[in-house]
Amino acid sequence: MSILPCTSSAFVCHMEDVFHVYQRLHDSAWPMVCFDDGAKQLVKDVAAPIAATLQPVEIIDFEYERHSPGTS
Repeated sequence: MSILPCTSSAFVCHMEDVFHVYQRLHDSAWPMVCFDDGAKQLVKDVAAPIAATLQPVEIIDFEYERHSPGTS
């Protein structure tokens, strides 16, 4: 892992603490719970997938043009 030169020594020290956590052996009495606090959007398909065929299919483009009220 490469750490940026502008990072502080305190940051590096805390990152080493995190790395040590991942090196711990499994202990069912103390399970490791990991999470990513980044914003993630959970999505699912709302339409059934179309089976692949050799026939040409209609292609729908999801591009759109946004208009503000009062403009055309």
